[in-house]
Amino acid sequence: MSENRFQIFTEGDDLYQDMLASIATAQQSIVLESYIFEPDAIGKTFIDALLERANSGIEVRLHLDAFGSLELSSSNQIERIESSDIKIKWYNPWCWYRPFRYNHRNHRKLLVIDNTTAWLGGFNIHNENSLREFGEDRWLDTHVRIEGPLAGNVTTLFEQLWNKPHSPPPDEDINPATAVITNLTWRQRRKFRQLLTSQFKSAKKQLWLCTPYFMPDRFLEHQLVRAARRGVDVRLLLPYKTDRPVARWVARAAYHSLIKSGVRIYEYSPRFIHAKIMLIDILWASIGSTNLDYRSFFINLELNLVSCEPYLIDRLNEVYDEHLKLSTEILTRNLIQNKWLSACYQALGICCRKIL
Repeated sequence: MSENRFQIFTEGDDLYQDMLASIATAQQSIVLESYIFEPDAIGKTFIDALLERANSGIEVRLHLDAFGSLELSSSNQIERIESSDIKIKWYNPWCWYRPFRYNHRNHRKLLVIDNTTAWLGGFNIHNENSLREFGEDRWLDTHVRIEGPLAGNVTTLFEQLWNKPHSPPPDEDINPATAVITNLTWRQRRKFRQLLTSQFKSAKKQLWLCTPYFMPDRFLEHQLVRAARRGVDVRLLLPYKTDRPVARWVARAAYHSLIKSGVRIYEYSPRFIHAKIMLIDILWASIGSTNLDYRSFFINLELNLVSCEPYLIDRLNEVYDEHLKLSTEILTRNLIQNKWLSACYQALGICCRKIL
C-alpha cells in the first residue's frame, strides 16, 4: 500500500485551480460536500466542471448545507444542477414541524475524486476566497490535498452521511498516526474532544492554535491556562478583521485572563483569517473545519485531518509562522482598563458562546 501524500493550500485561486483540474480528469466518481456553495463566479465555474463530468457519464454527487448554501438553492444555477445527472442532497433543510434541527449544520468541506484524491479544510466554494474575484481583501484559509489510501477513508465518511444521515456510523479509532475524523455521533464528538484534551495536556514545548472564531468554554480556557503555566509556548492566532463582529467581542472577553496566565494572543490584520490549525510540539497537527467554539464541538458536523506526519507538521508550522509575521500581539495594556466596561464585555461573551 502506498503512502499518503499531502499538499497545503493557503490561496483560494491555487486551490480551486487544483480542484478543477482534477475534476476535469475524473474517471469514476466525484463527491463534493460544502457548507457554503455560492452561485457566484467561483461557484458557477465548479458547476460547469461538474456538469461536464456528469454529462460524460461520471458519477457526481453534491451534499450541501441548506443554510450555508441558501443562495444557491434559490438561484437559477440550481436548475442547471437539478436538470442534470448530478445527484444533490441538502443537509437539514428548513422544516416547520422540526425547527430546532435547522440549528444543526453541516460545516464540513471536502472533495474526493475517484477515491484516490481528497481535499479538506476551511475553504468554501465562493468568491470571498479568490484574489481574482474578490481582490486583496479575500479571506485567508488553509486546505490540504490528500493522495493515497487515506482518500478512500474520506469517501467512506461521505457515504456515511449521504446514505444514513440519522443512523450511527461505525465508531472509528482516532488514535492512529494519521486519520481523517468526523463527529457524526455524540460518542465521536466526545472522543474528538478527549483527543484534543489529551494533546493539550501532553504538550511540553508548543501549543499553537489558529481559529477564526474563538469562543472557548471554561474547560478549554482552563486547559490553555494550565499549559501556559507549566511553561508551554501557548499561542492563539485570531482575526482582527471578521465577518461576525459579535464573535470578535466574545473572543476578546477571554483575552485578559489568558494573557495574564501566559498565553500569547496575536491578531492577524491584513484580511480575515478563516484557517483552523492546531500544532502540538512539532509532533502532532490538525487541519480541517473545526473552530474552537461550542458549535463545532457539540452542534455542527465537522471534518479534520489529524496527523503525526513530519512533512505535514513542518509545512503547517511554516504557514503559522508566515501568518504570525503579519499579526500584532495583544498585550494587557491594550485591553479595556475600565473595570465596569470590561465586566460587561466579559458577560456579553459568556452569554453568546453557545448561540453563535
